[in-house]
Amino acid sequence: MQAQLLECQPEILSLEDLNLEGFLNQHGEVRLENVRGCFDLNAPEDREKLCALWKHFVQDDDFYGLRREETLELNDEIKTITTTYWLKACKRGNDIDMHRTEARVKNVGINVLPYVDHSWNCDYTRALKLTLTVDPTVFNHDILQAWLSIGKEWNRFISVLRKRYGKVEFIRSWEAHESGMPHVHAELCFKEKRWLVIMDKSNVPRIMYEEKLELQDAWRLGFVDVQATIRGSLSEDIEDIIWYIVKSKQEGDYKNIETWSKKRILTLAILWYLGKRGWSVSKGLNWRPNADLTSAPEVIQTDLSGIAMKSIVKWSFIGMIKHRDTDIETDVWCKIYADPPDWEEKAWLPKRMRRRKSTLQDMFGKRD
Repeated sequence: MQAQLLECQPEILSLEDLNLEGFLNQHGEVRLENVRGCFDLNAPEDREKLCALWKHFVQDDDFYGLRREETLELNDEIKTITTTYWLKACKRGNDIDMHRTEARVKNVGINVLPYVDHSWNCDYTRALKLTLTVDPTVFNHDILQAWLSIGKEWNRFISVLRKRYGKVEFIRSWEAHESGMPHVHAELCFKEKRWLVIMDKSNVPRIMYEEKLELQDAWRLGFVDVQATIRGSLSEDIEDIIWYIVKSKQEGDYKNIETWSKKRILTLAILWYLGKRGWSVSKGLNWRPNADLTSAPEVIQTDLSGIAMKSIVKWSFIGMIKHRDTDIETDVWCKIYADPPDWEEKAWLPKRMRRRKSTLQDMFGKRD
């Protein structure tokens, strides 16, 4: 069974090979609420179909509209200015998603610097790069249950390390193996614990084997690979972790998904299907330098004589629309209209989101 899973990598089907009926809403859009629960992640054919559906979903660009109404009052005169904004919707794996992710993680490398000894003869480090795998036999080769459990197991792993070593900060990302099983890439930063650095036969910085076993003992799902982050490897290690998070942008335009690695496509498709966030940064590595907003200056609109104008701004949601039904250029993320465009009447209001009480375990069942 394990050999069979390892051999099965998803082939990206064409839309001609995939019957979309049943997965579309009334506006012809693939929506997760119509997809979730329809596929068996343990079946290679279903994983192929899921990848094809995600590909269709992410490449079918949507825009959402916002109407801005600003009412200005000056000398008892009232004037209303209406402007329409149409913005590209964020979808898992598209350029908006990658831009937002990069903006969130770009400071992580800087924040890891204090945990690394920058002397030339560094013998210790407080930063480690880990890869944590999942043994398929732990979940009886059930890929779905492995994905549903990995978040809880990661939290348990971090809790164990914090009890042993004190405060631990991290950045981590999930990734699917070719078989569909998840594994974890992470950079761990220890405030109090220092690790002795030794070089292995391949000149890769490692830690003492006995200490590596302590980390292995804390992760009960599979194997743990540990590398020490030192002065010369810091940039590479951080880039590796962040690369697992944002590499779909580095691999190329999401409109050319066929050029991406199949493993990356499978990862994003599964994360989309399960509604899981692909990465996380602890608070200690997520702070931004010079991000004090309390001293931001107040902007007041005045007339030519310097008299302040009373202004009331009201925003309202217009709806969603397919990009192909608009006149917005392909590479434009936001377009502003002084007058509502003719195609605005085609916009629709999305179905209200389900209550958060409907969890993944409710939808896919609970682990015994």
